[in-house]
Amino acid sequence: VLQVVLGAGVLSVGLLIAGVTVGYPVWFMWIALGVLLAVLAKDCLYWGSGWLGLGQFWRSTGKLGRLLFGLSGAILGSSLLLALAPPLKFDALVYHLALPQAYLHAGRFIYTPWNMFWGMPQTGEVFYAWAMALGGAETAAVLGWLVALIALSGVVAYTGRRLGGRSAAVALAALLAGFTFAQATAWAYVDYWVMAFAVAFLIVFDRALKAGSSKDFFWAGIFAGFA
Repeated sequence: VLQVVLGAGVLSVGLLIAGVTVGYPVWFMWIALGVLLAVLAKDCLYWGSGWLGLGQFWRSTGKLGRLLFGLSGAILGSSLLLALAPPLKFDALVYHLALPQAYLHAGRFIYTPWNMFWGMPQTGEVFYAWAMALGGAETAAVLGWLVALIALSGVVAYTGRRLGGRSAAVALAALLAGFTFAQATAWAYVDYWVMAFAVAFLIVFDRALKAGSSKDFFWAGIFAGFA
């Protein structure tokens, strides 16, 4: 979780720099994706293999934990179907997806005086522009769903390490029991981007408080800045 969240923060800065220099032509977006996948293929495989530990974690949660994880998975699965449908939520249509669409239409990162929401943090918006260049608004919504999955995984991992697997299942279920919280995973908003960076901050900051490591305090500051 920490690795992917840090990577997202770094990539967002790269996308912003690209937007004001090279611009956002579709061909550049595809080439950027291909180059990153080629360069980071081994790292991606290594990162993916780390998730195999979920099997052992699953077995340690007991019957209640597995039931709650199963119900949470059903909620997330249904929200993925919602993300695959054309977006309808107000904020997404007014700015979270409207701004990336304006950037793609202009071919670069621009100021939009007609949209008063332009002043919001652009971390999620530049990623949505990349996703929309590759596959449309639904792709951006699915990307937002993946970010929500990462953020929630951070909550599960942190809670599991501190309090155990069953508590982690309860923590996840408690969050997804909120209708808005569950549905927002599919809305292509930026709330879960903030949550992902915030969870990473809490994990590293907690570690820094225990170990007193200046390195951990530094990375906690980086995650806070991205949030």
